[in-house]
Amino acid sequence: MIGRNRHTCVVFGHKIVIFGGCFMYSMQRESRESTNQVLIYDTMHNTYNPIIQKGVNVVPRRDHCAALFGKCLLNFLKHDLPFDLLFKVVRIAW
Repeated sequence: MIGRNRHTCVVFGHKIVIFGGCFMYSMQRESRESTNQVLIYDTMHNTYNPIIQKGVNVVPRRDHCAALFGKCLLNFLKHDLPFDLLFKVVRIAW
């Protein structure tokens, strides 16, 4: 796994859901790329996997915040992005 920072994460049962953020600085590209990837760390099985998301294609982002509401991950975005996001953890879909 590639390290990242400026992401969000919430605890859902025995899983930790991680969204977005940016990768470490790339000397080759001279940039720090943002991602829209969702990862799930299962604390019971000690597994850490990226998941294939369903629904809309989400713009990569960093410097946002998130909260768990029922079975959904609410993402609150920076002021320059058009809308907030709702990720359904059980259905793995935006």
